[in-house]
Amino acid sequence: MTRSHLDSPLDAGPEPETTGPEMRTLLLGGLSRSFGWVLCFTALGALAGILVGLVRPNLYESNAKLLLRVGARELLTSESMLGAVDDPRLSAPTVADEIQMLSDVALYERVARNLGPETILRPSDPGREDGPGTPFYSRAMHTLQARLFGALPGVLPADHDCAGATCATCLRKAAKALAKQTELGGEEGSNVILVRSVSTSPELAQRTVQALADAYIDRHREQYSIQALVERNRPKVQQAKRDRDSAAVAYLENINRTGIEGGEPQLAPISAAELSALEDKLWDARLQLEQIRDRRQAIASRSDGQPDPIQTFGPVVMVPNEAYESLLAQKLGLLAERRARPAPSPSRTRLLDERIAEIEESLSRMPTVVAKATEGRMLVTNDEQVPLTAGIDLAADEHALELKIQALTARYEEKKARSDETRRGNLLLEQERKDLAVRRDHAEVRYKELQDRFATFETLGAIDVNEEANLRVLQAPTLERDKVGPERGELLLKGLVVGLLVGGVFAVARQKLDSRVRYPEVFEHHHGLPVLGVVPRHSSLRELSRTAPWEAN
Repeated sequence: MTRSHLDSPLDAGPEPETTGPEMRTLLLGGLSRSFGWVLCFTALGALAGILVGLVRPNLYESNAKLLLRVGARELLTSESMLGAVDDPRLSAPTVADEIQMLSDVALYERVARNLGPETILRPSDPGREDGPGTPFYSRAMHTLQARLFGALPGVLPADHDCAGATCATCLRKAAKALAKQTELGGEEGSNVILVRSVSTSPELAQRTVQALADAYIDRHREQYSIQALVERNRPKVQQAKRDRDSAAVAYLENINRTGIEGGEPQLAPISAAELSALEDKLWDARLQLEQIRDRRQAIASRSDGQPDPIQTFGPVVMVPNEAYESLLAQKLGLLAERRARPAPSPSRTRLLDERIAEIEESLSRMPTVVAKATEGRMLVTNDEQVPLTAGIDLAADEHALELKIQALTARYEEKKARSDETRRGNLLLEQERKDLAVRRDHAEVRYKELQDRFATFETLGAIDVNEEANLRVLQAPTLERDKVGPERGELLLKGLVVGLLVGGVFAVARQKLDSRVRYPEVFEHHHGLPVLGVVPRHSSLRELSRTAPWEAN
């Protein structure tokens, strides 16, 4: 078989199935053919691992512990101030709640502003602690690292006009780096919060954890501070005091204007006596008129020869006692005010009780009904001695009584209307006084409640100012000289493995994409023909093939 035939491409045909021997041939052939490339890729991977280890600075960690104590400031809520919560401890913040609050990005920006963005973003000098006892290879590596750190871009953002420590872009980048380097956790079964942060030097790691702990404590104090609540409630207390004073002044002015301070107002005693006297006179006049008419009728009947009519008067008429009814109405009004809601003040309650006792004592001594005009009732008898000329006098008396009754009726109606008007006015004044009293008592109660609440706020606010927060440092940040990363040996091993894998993939792909027939078994498998002989590729044969044509000539 000639070499040109062996090097020719395979004829197009159906792709045979891959078998185990062919796969081994592909792998072994590819590795043997591209062994140099595999070694090259492996060396490149190791070199990449070494470079990654060099550009990564040493990392050191620092740890601290914070203790969360739950006090009155943490339990204070609007519901607890109103007494709507049975157990305020149910609303106490947990360690998980505290960690979520302390994970605020704004807090890391505050720490980055205090430390400076460059302090957080720029790696520390790796040779800062090198001395005469440091091995030369370590000093060489530290020197190379320092040059790499100075030459590599991206430590501080260069795509903007940096304003220094106050640059917003640098602060955001430093805050993200700080949040990535910091870990917060809690110890199970306790109120201890673990704070861990890594940096490029032990001192910087300790300083960073201390700054974070201070920022966490300040954030806790701000979250549960009472000072803002005190300042918000101070105007409310002052306004409540003004409302209370205004209500008290309005009530006092009403008392001074009306002269009414105790129970319900009454009609003037003179007006009541006048009405009673007018009623008596009117009753007597009507009774006398009736008697005169009866006598005239008797005289007229006697003149006609008819017997005198017999008149029978019933028992004495009893009417309700108006004074008793008035006192009873006062008592009912005072009882209604005593049972009103909100309840009156203690001083007002005492006045009401005293007035009710006085009225009850007066009612016990006063009859509920009285006899009406009993002295005016006269029994008309048959008087046979009355002369007939008396009818004329009786007619004159009847006319005079009619005029008198008209005058008394008009006067009584006038007095009654005036009395009703006075009663209505007094009732309106009493209702106004009650309204002002309720307003005064309500303003007094509200002012007292706000004053008591404000006193509690001021007490807790004094604790804010003079005492520490309930989040305290339990363990100060540690200073640990042992580095926690990077693991350069692990990076080198990863580079070797990645380079070897890349080289193997490259060798197999190169062998697979090569369409030339290089092995007899592949030829036999594809063409189904046995291979009778193989001409090896040897340098002497190549030399012979070049010189044979010249010798033939």
